[in-house]
Amino acid sequence: MMESELLREREEKEHYKRTLVKSVRWYDGVILIGFGVPGLLYPSVGSSVVALGALGAAVVWALSAIIGKFQANMVSEVAAMFPEKSGGIGILASEGISRYGKPFGALAAFAYWFGWTIVMAINGVLVGDYIKATIWPSASPELLGTVMLVLLYLFNVYGLKPGVWAGYALGVATVVPMGLMIVGAFFGGSFHWGHLAQVALPNHIGWTSMKGLGVVLTWMFIVGWSAYGTEAAATLAPEYHDTVRDTPKALRGSATISMAFYVLMPLAAVGVLGISQIQKSPYTAFAPMLDKILGPAAGGVVIITVLASLVLSANLATIGGSRTLYQAARDRHILTIFGYVNKRGIPAAGMTLDLIVNVAFIWALKNPIAILVASNVGYFVAWILMLVSFVLLRRDRKDVARPIKLKPAWVGGGVLLIALNTVFLIVGAPSYGAGPLLLGVGVLALSIVMWAVRNYFEEPRRMKRATRVQWDTPDSEINIEDAGAEAS
Repeated sequence: MMESELLREREEKEHYKRTLVKSVRWYDGVILIGFGVPGLLYPSVGSSVVALGALGAAVVWALSAIIGKFQANMVSEVAAMFPEKSGGIGILASEGISRYGKPFGALAAFAYWFGWTIVMAINGVLVGDYIKATIWPSASPELLGTVMLVLLYLFNVYGLKPGVWAGYALGVATVVPMGLMIVGAFFGGSFHWGHLAQVALPNHIGWTSMKGLGVVLTWMFIVGWSAYGTEAAATLAPEYHDTVRDTPKALRGSATISMAFYVLMPLAAVGVLGISQIQKSPYTAFAPMLDKILGPAAGGVVIITVLASLVLSANLATIGGSRTLYQAARDRHILTIFGYVNKRGIPAAGMTLDLIVNVAFIWALKNPIAILVASNVGYFVAWILMLVSFVLLRRDRKDVARPIKLKPAWVGGGVLLIALNTVFLIVGAPSYGAGPLLLGVGVLALSIVMWAVRNYFEEPRRMKRATRVQWDTPDSEINIEDAGAEAS
């Protein structure tokens, strides 16, 4: 190893003294992710039904969930190759693409962070909207959302284990109302099959017309933000007790649970309410749905669990987003400060940035779908780079051990999914106007700025400091062989 690299490894080992704590099992990941991700239905399922109709929404959600499940399998292979990596697909993507340009790694990590962290702002607004619509008519949704995010921040920054136990409770709070809505809709007498009679897209748009294809592709882009979300189980990879075994179990279990909800919930919503009633309040459609299934009194009680599931999804976002920033800093993609953990092993700097950015989005944009589209630009960029990385790693690192190795046909599947997601992004991102698209691109551009600051300002200063320290360090304390083994 070159002397400069030895100094870098030695200084970095001292610089980052604390690491993430192995405190969760695979079933913790399933509960946090598999029970939490279906809560991401709430922002867009109502609007998707209005835009696509009952059949169209069910088909789009089902296709997107199936794609998400296939992609989760590819993530499990790459995650098992790098069991020490935290941060999910953004960090895993950088392992395959950074050799083709270091800024690509920073872009992948930051795009993923932006795609996930904004769940907090979206759900904060939705929690405020639900409380205003059902409990407290004079409330400010923005203020309620801000209070929710501050409480989540305080809870998580004091240690993941309390967050995991809260995740158990809130995971149940997600499954209970959705389970009641699905079972009650299909078996409780409130489901009207006539609501599903419309086969064509709304406004008599043909499925195979150019306009119809545009609508479908746009919504494949929007719902992918929710349906692809089970990959978040990989963000906890270094914190599972057995990373290699637990990570794929958590990924596959989460994907299976989520897919069932994504297929059944749009059908249940339309069957109970009909498109015209959903159109009146697409963001809070589940409140009248519960009233029809259970009655106003019981429905009002169960709506509390809907709020809890939105809180869980926001909690999931800060867990995943902060760990993406943590690992990106450790890999020298972004600013050094995000690579620290506090004395409880929590990446507090990343959680602080999550809080600041999301509170700003709550007060600046307020509209859940507009926020979603902007953040989804980042999420789809991260997914495309992740799939590219999966394909490149098969070619560039053939001899690297793969505890989980998919069959060769999966590589061709990865290429196909790269093409599909690129089409979804190109068609869907501009569909809500230039504002959300430009906002998304602008945030992604910050990743290049942060990479440049880290590598052209912070790293030279750290290396200069390490060089000064070397003159006062006996040669016997610098073990080149050991440092090289750690670096590899």
